[in-house]
Amino acid sequence: MSHVLKPSVMRSSQRLSITLPHFLFEALVRRSDAEGRSLSNLAAYLLESSLSGVKGPSALPMSSGSRPQPKGTSSVR
Repeated sequence: MSHVLKPSVMRSSQRLSITLPHFLFEALVRRSDAEGRSLSNLAAYLLESSLSGVKGPSALPMSSGSRPQPKGTSSVR
């Protein structure tokens, strides 16, 4: 299945539902607790981080928009 995103859709947050093995879910919960962030924010940050060096059709757009920031950092420069 191919998902074509319209420019207006790319700028807003989207929901995604996934099924994780129990051990992975527990690891994410522990890390989100340790970092003081929500599980959703951590998952979004980790997914974005994993795609940050990808080139081609899976590459991330150049604008930073509303991307989740690691705890203790600011999007303001």
